[in-house]
Amino acid sequence: MPELCTLTVQLAYTDTLMAPYAGARVEATSRTAGTFVDSTDASGRATFHLTPGVYEVSSSDQTRIPGWRLFANGTRSNVLVQPDSTNRLNLLLTVTKKRSSY
Repeated sequence: MPELCTLTVQLAYTDTLMAPYAGARVEATSRTAGTFVDSTDASGRATFHLTPGVYEVSSSDQTRIPGWRLFANGTRSNVLVQPDSTNRLNLLLTVTKKRSSY
């Protein structure tokens, strides 16, 4: 059985209107092992225990503030997870805004 490696993903946002929080969805997908899902803690950090390999890590989020809907999306491809590494990733989510009618 292959050794499991810990991958820690820290979310960061391109706009100060959004900030890390507990419960944001983060996915790690491998062509061979499938998709793994975790939620962030209060500091915006998600932790996975994965078999070594190459993963795509992604997260998307949305929220509302008066007059606006905010969308945040980020993906990092070719994330190498291996036993002899710290396996830490800062995932930048690009924030876009859309006027809201409420």
